[in-house]
Amino acid sequence: EGGGSWWFFGGFQLREKRYYSSVFLYWFIFWINFLLRFCWTLSFIPTETLSRAGLLVTTVSGGLNFTLACAEIIRRTLWGLLRFELEVLKREQKNAKQQEDLLSSNAEDLLLKEEGDMTPMTMHHQGRYDITNP
Repeated sequence: EGGGSWWFFGGFQLREKRYYSSVFLYWFIFWINFLLRFCWTLSFIPTETLSRAGLLVTTVSGGLNFTLACAEIIRRTLWGLLRFELEVLKREQKNAKQQEDLLSSNAEDLLLKEEGDMTPMTMHHQGRYDITNP
């Protein structure tokens, strides 16, 4: 089951390595995020307005602000799941690169030592070092 491209976005694809097994989950989170990102603008609708007769009338947005706040919490939580996954993938990639660098540097050190490395030896001594009597 691949990420697949979506024709509407001109070849938009999911990343190759994913931790969540369901491709549907990724697209669901994407669409929920996309839709709810613009729903906060509905909170600008006033809860009450004046009618032409000058009477104070309640609008449909009375309970809408609470609903929009809950929807925003859900949106941020879902998006946070994908963001967390991305950070884990970045760390894994960084750790793999560090291990690769460490292994290649260790291999170079071993190769140099086998070929007669010209680096100076370090001497470890016990007690006082006497420079007059080597």
